[in-house]
Amino acid sequence: VPLPHLRELYHADINAPFALWALAHMHAPGVMELMLTNLGGINYVEAIARMLTSFPNVRLLQLYGFNIPASEENKCMMLRWFQSMPLLRMFKFGGLQRFVLDALNEDPSVTWAPENIEHYYSKQREMGIPEDKFVPPMVCVKLEAILFSLQEPMDISTFVAKRKSLLRPIKTVYTPTTNRKNVTDEEVKKIEDAGTKFLL
Repeated sequence: VPLPHLRELYHADINAPFALWALAHMHAPGVMELMLTNLGGINYVEAIARMLTSFPNVRLLQLYGFNIPASEENKCMMLRWFQSMPLLRMFKFGGLQRFVLDALNEDPSVTWAPENIEHYYSKQREMGIPEDKFVPPMVCVKLEAILFSLQEPMDISTFVAKRKSLLRPIKTVYTPTTNRKNVTDEEVKKIEDAGTKFLL
């Protein structure tokens, strides 16, 4: 079903068969806000596989209750999915396994053909950038803000520190006021030391 003017897509609190059926039968490349949450018993691995090239214009992604088994194969799947959303700017999430966040900081060139890797670095060579100063490939390079809840604060401080080290810092981290008590002052300092504002 072509849905060229659909801009917001929320899949929440619905059963797995319907969610997968809907994803398999819609073509909505213009979606800019995508939310997946509490999809009862859903096989998220299958859902992600169906979305790898579906939503290239997403700016806001929300994942809550996103249950996917931890494995290197699934981490690679998440990496490919994030890579398919190059315009992502805001990421809202809660209750994610750590490896899902780690996928956002992985080098996507592990999934590239050799000629594509060479093409990426050749641009920096042409600009006269020394090889030891090359900016590594990243997914979601426009990502600048996250909002988290029901997530280990250490996951957040580790994530933003890694983004900073990869020269793609997160500008702002938000958390609901009700979640602030779960974030120690030490973790807040680590977040802010990464050059990131921590806001309620």
